[in-house]
Amino acid sequence: MTKELYFVVGINGVGKSEISKEVSSKLDWLYISSSDLLKAAAGVKSSRELENFDQNQLNQIFVCALLVTLEESKNPIILDTHSVIFLEDGSQDFTENPELYQYARAILDIQADPQIISERIYTDNETGKRIRLLSVDPIDIKERQSTSSWAASNMAQHGNFKHVIIENNKSLEEAVEKMCQEIKIIHNE
Repeated sequence: MTKELYFVVGINGVGKSEISKEVSSKLDWLYISSSDLLKAAAGVKSSRELENFDQNQLNQIFVCALLVTLEESKNPIILDTHSVIFLEDGSQDFTENPELYQYARAILDIQADPQIISERIYTDNETGKRIRLLSVDPIDIKERQSTSSWAASNMAQHGNFKHVIIENNKSLEEAVEKMCQEIKIIHNE
């Protein structure tokens, strides 16, 4: 059986986790949250504890854990992750992992109107769902989304797999249906 990996990326607040979980459930595929996988592989309970690790060390831990999971999985994997990590100091860390490209079929780039994302982030900030507070300024969000999409496109180009944009402006159900359709097409190629 061919091992398949589908990256699902997008900035915080765009809905990638909800969409990824729903799609995984509908397709009966394995859903993996990159942050949960990394915490488990590093032997820590919270994302805050990951700050004690060097970024290169974290990347090695993550890639090794995902490669083991890919080898053990009987189903394709939908990986909820980021193409860019926006660091506290405003810098960016691009998360290219060429070791994984042999398994990658597509990078599904979830995008939404910056105002919609702003409202989601504001609600998450207010309810304490976010580990750190994120800017709710639609201009900042538009810039982060643009950078994330650019990085996703570069990953796809370097890895020679598809980059598909999925809009999440209306309902969760519409975005899930669109992503299922795109994945089925790619999976059957």
